[in-house]
Amino acid sequence: MVINGTVSWKMIMFSGHDTTLSALMNTMGIFDPVIAPPYASLLMFELLQSSKGDFFVQILYRNDSTKDPRWGGVNFAVSSCFKQLYKLGSTSPLSPRVLTLPGCSPECPLEEFDRLTQPLRPNNWAKECQLPGYRDKTFEIMSLVAVMASLVLTLVLVISVIVFCYRKRLNFTLEQHAYVAVDQSEP
Repeated sequence: MVINGTVSWKMIMFSGHDTTLSALMNTMGIFDPVIAPPYASLLMFELLQSSKGDFFVQILYRNDSTKDPRWGGVNFAVSSCFKQLYKLGSTSPLSPRVLTLPGCSPECPLEEFDRLTQPLRPNNWAKECQLPGYRDKTFEIMSLVAVMASLVLTLVLVISVIVFCYRKRLNFTLEQHAYVAVDQSEP
């Protein structure tokens, strides 16, 4: 895995619902199903760098919506950067809980995080997310088979109707021109 520093943004934020958080946390094995995420829950994945230059991922979860998450009138999610900046302790109501990915430490090395989450990530985004422009060969083949089957069935139906009409006309014609047997024994 290469991190080269060419990215200009510092943060990516996605918004979701309790079911989104539950599904993500359950998939990663960090969800306690007895306690559903309450309103205004927050799940953060921080990419941090140690003093040695090693990268690691920390997962933080804030699920206490009974306390106001504002500090000095400014809304923000508390990350380790804000904790350092404002000297917040772990007992602060703003501090989220650190979650541990099964099979890793709370400060999970990036390579290990990548390895553990590999089976959870899509291999082919376009196919698995059904993005516009993705052409699935299976769908095309099944569509072609369905069209061909429809054409064959339509042809069989048309031929059946033609044969039925021909036989009906033939029977009608034979009935019209049927010979009446004359009894010649009578004088």
